[in-house]
Amino acid sequence: MSSEDENKYYAAQSLNFSFFSKIQGLSQTLPDIYKCYVETDASGSKNVYSLSPHFSEVHSVQLSSSMKKILVDEQIAEKVKYYSNTGSSLSALNAICGNVQYNTCFYLNYNNYNKDNDCLISDYVKKIVSKCKKDCIIIIDSFGLIDNCFSTMGNHTSELSDRIIKSCGTRLSRNYTVGSTSGGRYRFVLHLKKISE
Repeated sequence: MSSEDENKYYAAQSLNFSFFSKIQGLSQTLPDIYKCYVETDASGSKNVYSLSPHFSEVHSVQLSSSMKKILVDEQIAEKVKYYSNTGSSLSALNAICGNVQYNTCFYLNYNNYNKDNDCLISDYVKKIVSKCKKDCIIIIDSFGLIDNCFSTMGNHTSELSDRIIKSCGTRLSRNYTVGSTSGGRYRFVLHLKKISE
């Protein structure tokens, strides 16, 4: 990989409501079953603004201050719980997982700001698996672009997906990709069963 490729910036994608129709195995619309929406690395946070009316509970990590003002002006700020941090979303994710009241849809929004943060994606999944006891769907954005998490050069997407799948253990009920894998901007989706009390 050239140094130009290594420094390439990919803006995070927006998640449109229509994407939820591509989630497999649902008998109702996703917000009817998964009433909580969590987005990490929501630097632009347009998703939070557009999706919040559809969910009963919404958590946003790294919501921009300008978007937070819009949420207040639109009177939906009380629904959106805002978490600010410096660096990774792991500490906020720990707090969120301990407090969610409903089955939860997590959108792990790939941002490519720097390799160290983006490579925490497997740690994010491990945190959700160990801390969030409800049924969960995890959507990892732009999964094919997360290719710098290994010490050797080359595309390690299958190795990263194997690592993530293994970390889900017996909670994983299904996993699949949505979108074309040719450009790397596809999404990797995981379904987790709730933890029995």
